[in-house]
Amino acid sequence: MDNAYEESLVEIRKSIGCGTITNRGRNRPHHKDRHRLSVSNHVEVALLLRITMPFLTVKKRDATAMIAYIDGRHWRAISKNR
Repeated sequence: MDNAYEESLVEIRKSIGCGTITNRGRNRPHHKDRHRLSVSNHVEVALLLRITMPFLTVKKRDATAMIAYIDGRHWRAISKNR
């Protein structure tokens, strides 16, 4: 999720309890910096989808399918010493 206002993403991150915020820079010199909230850990993605599910309409079926996919997989532990 990209936003020109980093503060908005910080508040979203606080409320969902996960994610990383990065500065993506500007598309053009007269644009504002873009900030991105990324959630990439499969457990956190499933959590985020479950939190947002009541608010989804168009993408609800896709979110349900992704949760089923994540829950149905056997995930390997990722070593932090890579």
